[in-house]
Amino acid sequence: MATIPPAEYESRVLKEINEFMESGIGVKGIVDSEVSKLPSSLVHPLEQLPKPSSEDVQFQVPLIDLKEMETGRRVEIVSQIRDAAETWEIFQLVNHGVPIPVMDQMIDGVHKIHEIGLYIKNSRI
Repeated sequence: MATIPPAEYESRVLKEINEFMESGIGVKGIVDSEVSKLPSSLVHPLEQLPKPSSEDVQFQVPLIDLKEMETGRRVEIVSQIRDAAETWEIFQLVNHGVPIPVMDQMIDGVHKIHEIGLYIKNSRI
C-alpha cells in the first residue's frame, strides 16, 4: 500500500469527517446500519500512526479514594484529582457516597443521549 502524503491524507479525512457530521447519523447510526467496513476517515493507515513506546503498553487510570475527604487529607485528595484531570483527563473515584441507583440512572441518561440524533443534540447545546 502506498503512503499517502500527510497533507492529502488530512484533507481527505477532514472532508469525510465533515460529510459524516453533516449526515447526522452519528456513530450510533453506523452501528445501527450494521456496516461491514468502517468509513475510511475512521481508519488510520498504520504508517501514519505514532509508534507506541514501552510506556504506552501498560497504564492504570488513577484511582482516587474520597473516603477521607472530610478529614485532614482534603487538600491532598483535591490535589490528586487536579493532577489526574490535568495528566490523564480521566480518573476513577471510589467511596464518593453516590448511591448505585443514582449512578444507574446517570448511565441510562448517557445511553439515551447517545441514542438521539445528532441534530437534536446540537439543537439543545
